[in-house]
Amino acid sequence: MCYLFIFWRVHPSCLEEIQESSCGDIGLLNCTAIVNTSNESLNDKNPVSDSIHRLAGAELRDELLKLKGCRTGEAKLTKGFNLAARYIVHTVGPKYKSKYRTAAESSLYSCYRNTLQLAA
Repeated sequence: MCYLFIFWRVHPSCLEEIQESSCGDIGLLNCTAIVNTSNESLNDKNPVSDSIHRLAGAELRDELLKLKGCRTGEAKLTKGFNLAARYIVHTVGPKYKSKYRTAAESSLYSCYRNTLQLAA
């Protein structure tokens, strides 16, 4: 499985740490923000989300309940709580079906755009 990590304004002295960490647990990265892909109710069960939730603690779950979900293509921001990262950007990507290729590509574009807007 391959994951895309987006890093903003990385100082050159941090590059070595990122290279060492990028093959490990995203929840352990010491950075400004990490991106977590999820489902629309923000309770997706996958190894990456599980690790982030476990490391961030119960406060993250409580904060996600207050957000009342996230639509496909949107992005929402929470604190990192007990993570080394200060923030978590939660986004919901599309389920790709060749019949709806244009809609899926548009939703994916929205995920990236909205994630980067939150990070700015």
